[in-house]
Amino acid sequence: MGVLYYRKDLINQFEDGAELEDKIKKSLTWNQFIELGKRFENSPSPYYIFPGEILKECFVHIMKCYLLMRETKYFIINHIIY
Repeated sequence: MGVLYYRKDLINQFEDGAELEDKIKKSLTWNQFIELGKRFENSPSPYYIFPGEILKECFVHIMKCYLLMRETKYFIINHIIY
């Protein structure tokens, strides 16, 4: 499972922006992702930021689904009952 959030305006600044966006929506390999990042080398900002908070939310969602399948009533992360 993976999620990639991107800024459409930055992708569309390239001549092949529509094609890039289509590739992103379908899926990118790590090599394609790295090659895309090289196109942003002159940018003052990083092209990728680790989505720690998003990953935590994905983990919580996956755990909820898993525990529902096991008919477990709740689980606790950082003193929060889910």
